[in-house]
Amino acid sequence: MSMPQPARPPDSYGGLSASRPHGTPSLRFRAALLAPRFWGLWFGVGLLWTLSFAPNALRRALARGVAWLYPRLNRKRPRIARINLALCFPELGAPDRERLLARHLYMQAYAILDLGRLWFRSREHLLARLDIEGLAHVDAAAQSGKGVILLTGHSVALEMSAIYMSLRWEGSGMYKPFDNPLLEWLMVRSRTRFSSVLYGREEGLRPHLRILRAGGGFYYLPDEDLGRENAAFARFFGVEKATVALLGRLARLGNAWALPHLCTLDPQSGRYRLKVLPPMTSFEEDEGINAQRANDALESLIREAPDQYLWTFRLFRTPRIEGDRSPYD
Repeated sequence: MSMPQPARPPDSYGGLSASRPHGTPSLRFRAALLAPRFWGLWFGVGLLWTLSFAPNALRRALARGVAWLYPRLNRKRPRIARINLALCFPELGAPDRERLLARHLYMQAYAILDLGRLWFRSREHLLARLDIEGLAHVDAAAQSGKGVILLTGHSVALEMSAIYMSLRWEGSGMYKPFDNPLLEWLMVRSRTRFSSVLYGREEGLRPHLRILRAGGGFYYLPDEDLGRENAAFARFFGVEKATVALLGRLARLGNAWALPHLCTLDPQSGRYRLKVLPPMTSFEEDEGINAQRANDALESLIREAPDQYLWTFRLFRTPRIEGDRSPYD
C-alpha cells in the first residue's frame, strides 16, 4: 500500500482555511463540556480510549454483549432493519434474515467499540491496519488532476474510509449538527483531525464545488433517503428509493470524477478493508441515470458484506407516489 500524498496547506483553496472554515463547529474545547450532565458520555469516551489499546478479543467479547442488549433496549431500529432486509433480500427466508440481522447488530456494536482507535490512535497505527483493494483506482484518480467525488454508503466502517480518503485528498463533507454538544465536539474532532473540513447542509454545494475545482475531494453519500428534493427514484436492491441525484451536476460543475468505495472490517483480526471500484469519468444529463449508476455501484459493494451496511436507516421512507404509505408506517 502506498502512503497518502502530502495534504495541501490550509490556504490552498483560494484562501479558505481548512482548519476552521465557515460552517464547521469550533474545535476549541470549552469548560461547559465538563458539566455533570456529560459525565456519563465522558465515561464512555474513557472506555473507548481504553479499548483502543486493549486486545481485540476484549472488543469482540463486549460487542457480543452489546449486540444482545441492543434490540432489548431499542426495538425501533431492529424493526426498521427487518423491514429493509425483507425488501432487499426477498430470496432469503425469515430465519436467514434474522441471522443476518443478528450479525449486523454485532458488527455495528463492534464498530462502535472500535471508535477509540479511530478517534485517538495515530495515522501510522491506523494505516498499518488497513487493507486496500483497488489502490490503482485511487492512484489514478489522485493523478488525474481532477476533483474526486468520494462516493460511498453508510457502512459500519465508514469512519475509517473517511480517514484514509482525507489523507489522500484535502476534502469536504456535509455536516448535520448533533443535539449533544459533547458528542458533536468528539465527532467533528475525529472527522477533521487529519485534513477534512465540514459544512452545514444549509450552505449548499458552493464550498464543495470550490474544493473539487482545486483538485480536492467531496465525501458523497447518496444512499440516505432525504425526501423528494434533489432526488430521483432509482432501484436499490431491486426496490425503488428516493436517491440523492446530484452526481452528474457535481461532476460537471466541479470538474470531477467519482470514486465508488466501501469500507468493511474484520472483528477477528481487527483489520479494515477498503474496496475501491474504477472511477466514474463520464456522466449523463439525466440525473436519474447517474443515480442508478451510483446505486448499482454501492449495491455491488454492499452485497460482498451485507452484514456491514446500516440497515437500521429508513432507506425507503419516501414512496414514489405521494400519499402512499411508507413501509415503516
